[in-house]
Amino acid sequence: MSQEQLADLAGLDRNYVGKLEREENSPTVDTLEVLALALQVDVEQLIRRNAP
Repeated sequence: MSQEQLADLAGLDRNYVGKLEREENSPTVDTLEVLALALQVDVEQLIRRNAP
């Protein structure tokens, strides 16, 4: 899924989604919930770090 597609699904600006991906911005809890809903995943999946 492209940043633009995710932004459209989540109702967010594409540039903001890009900044989140590049870790230039930190999302609010509300934004995490919107992104999780758009991606059809739990919020926990968005914030969980992968094990090394």
